[in-house]
Amino acid sequence: MKRALTCKLLLLGALACSMAATAQEEDAMQEEEADPAEIAIGERLFLETRFAQYVAKHGKGGDPVVALTETLGDPLAGPFAGQSVNCASCHLVDQQLETPGGGMRTYSDYARRSPVPAREDGMTHAVRNSQQLVNNSAPREVGLSFHHDGEFATLQQLVEDTLSGRNYGWLPGERAQAVQQVAKIVRTDDGQGDLAQEFGGAYMSVFKATDTSIPET
Repeated sequence: MKRALTCKLLLLGALACSMAATAQEEDAMQEEEADPAEIAIGERLFLETRFAQYVAKHGKGGDPVVALTETLGDPLAGPFAGQSVNCASCHLVDQQLETPGGGMRTYSDYARRSPVPAREDGMTHAVRNSQQLVNNSAPREVGLSFHHDGEFATLQQLVEDTLSGRNYGWLPGERAQAVQQVAKIVRTDDGQGDLAQEFGGAYMSVFKATDTSIPET
């Protein structure tokens, strides 16, 4: 049941990446209209900064890892400075479009290896940079794989391990806490934040998050 809640709520975020890219291209040729519910919810989860370990520990944002966007040259001011890690802090699109030295990205970052939040293990960067996401989930004859080395065979695996893993600040053995943090944010969201105002209100009014098998503390 724990894995099911993670998938139901967060797989939408990963799926939204490639879906949103295709939808944006189609919308450019048509009159702008509202995104389908699946894409809107997925985009919101993709931008959510409260699922990270830093927020679970401190009760608020301010993780230094998002203060800057690393590049191969000088760093850029981070678009999520003062908050915490989310999918979009590494999988960038137009957040740095107007920034000198920045530009448009296809849901990818600028770094040689993506930075990760500081923890006791001393790790500062992931083993790879953030792969572009456009059309990553499109069917292909050879089958699907995700990450440059094919670490994940499904988006479900990728989403579960990312949001409970080192990119979000969680250490091995902290998966249960990561799932609890996601459940807590979904259940207690009051609908007053910027994302809630843009994407339909409190999470509980957007979808039901009532899997009581996941403890809140």
